[in-house]
Amino acid sequence: TSTQTGLAGSYERDTQHDVELTLTNFGDTAFDIAVVDYFSSDALDFSFSNEPTKPGDNLLRWEVTVEAGETVTLTYQYKD
Repeated sequence: TSTQTGLAGSYERDTQHDVELTLTNFGDTAFDIAVVDYFSSDALDFSFSNEPTKPGDNLLRWEVTVEAGETVTLTYQYKD
């Protein structure tokens, strides 16, 4: 005997994720850094404080300059 169950209708992906990446330069000179973060293939509805590039393979990439003694914060949100 075989049993199958079907689900009708749709569902909404509504789990909100808030991501904060903080970079602090404790040195005496500015530096440039590439920040790379991975996201799930189920992620959607992104919003960014600074728009990254998306080189593929579920990666986000930011090119950031952090001045001496300064902190840079990158934030983004998405749903899954």
